[in-house]
Amino acid sequence: MLKWLAEKSLKARVAMCIKEVKWDLQSSSRLARSSILLRAQIFRHQVLQPHPFAAAVLDRPADFSKAEVSELYSKLEGMRNEASIGRDRALKQLKALGADTSLVKGNMNTVIRGIELWMCTLGIGINLDNRDEVALLWE
Repeated sequence: MLKWLAEKSLKARVAMCIKEVKWDLQSSSRLARSSILLRAQIFRHQVLQPHPFAAAVLDRPADFSKAEVSELYSKLEGMRNEASIGRDRALKQLKALGADTSLVKGNMNTVIRGIELWMCTLGIGINLDNRDEVALLWE
């Protein structure tokens, strides 16, 4: 029963992530979309590429077990959550100094969306029904 609930919860988190990223990309300017796609590639190159297993799962998430994909998804989700907390702390400290936070906030949000784009990609390995929708995110 718990395994079923955990899988359902994971599928719901993936679906929400896809929905949020899709909405953000659709409502963003072309430049902002390009920046998110670029940040996603930089994140992959700098953080994930040195780990052959992670790189392979990102290339072909449907070829790996749900357990393997879910584990990597959870790790990226944790990184995204830590980045969000770090962003909020940094913005709070900058505001306390009286600094303009708009540029920092925009850059940090772009990095977070780049991580989420890879989370969406991993969502294919969690639920194959996500394949077409995720492919559209990369266009």
